[in-house]
Amino acid sequence: MVWGCVSASSVGELVFIDGIMDKNVYLNILRDNLYESVEKMGLDKRCYYFQHDNDPKHKSKPVMEWLSYRVFHQLY
Repeated sequence: MVWGCVSASSVGELVFIDGIMDKNVYLNILRDNLYESVEKMGLDKRCYYFQHDNDPKHKSKPVMEWLSYRVFHQLY
């Protein structure tokens, strides 16, 4: 499995995942790679939209709480 970030102008980090990704693995990936990807793509940390789907791990309480304090714009 792979997690990655893309924008209209660039690509961010690409993370390879061994095994099953649960909410804790997903949260660690966000913690370790989201800001790095935003910076790598040259985006302003306050002016980008983060999008993911309604997968249960994406909508889990720890992930949603973490995102609510760190990502200003979200699309589902």
